[in-house]
Amino acid sequence: ARSAAGGLVRLYERPSADRPWRYQRNALVHRDGHYATYDKPTVNSRRQYRVVMPANQRHKKGASPTVTVDVFRWTSLTSFPAVNQSYLDVVPSVTMNGVSYPSSLEAVMYHNPDSPTAQSIEFNLGHQCTRFRGTFGLSDDSETGSEATVTALADGTPWFSQSFALGESTHDTFTFTTAPLKLHFDTSSDVTGADGLGAVGTPEEIGRASCRE
Repeated sequence: ARSAAGGLVRLYERPSADRPWRYQRNALVHRDGHYATYDKPTVNSRRQYRVVMPANQRHKKGASPTVTVDVFRWTSLTSFPAVNQSYLDVVPSVTMNGVSYPSSLEAVMYHNPDSPTAQSIEFNLGHQCTRFRGTFGLSDDSETGSEATVTALADGTPWFSQSFALGESTHDTFTFTTAPLKLHFDTSSDVTGADGLGAVGTPEEIGRASCRE
């Protein structure tokens, strides 16, 4: 309200209704009655906020309604436990077209009768991760003249599939209509006699902390 112009309101935050409010910062009320404030969460979890105007000679103490906010952040997919892994490895980094991508996925091939013709890996996301970003392509460790197809599926439904030659990659960001339980990646070498190692550079998911569970 304009009657509060020139005063200060206090922003409070708490992680849940059973925890005490914690003071964050003040905000100045302008002549027209509006104010602006902010918070910089360091943990991606649900929290509650409210703003309090202390009492003074012109008005009583006032408090805004409590607002619940879900905080999300990008998290490396390779920090999640992998399941059903078959020759598609979590690696410290992979290079595609001369660019290095940390915390990545890269296919490996061993020349023996038991080696599969395709490689795959899965991650359990618990219906908490809502968006993906990463770079798909062919690892520079591949042989000259090789190609590989890289495919990504969410709960069995493909949402990315593309073939790559040496030096080729593409960045992709995808928002899931329904947060998946399981994310699956697979690669296959497409040229006989030339090992093409499909890769996913720095795959990340955005979601709450419970995305890890």
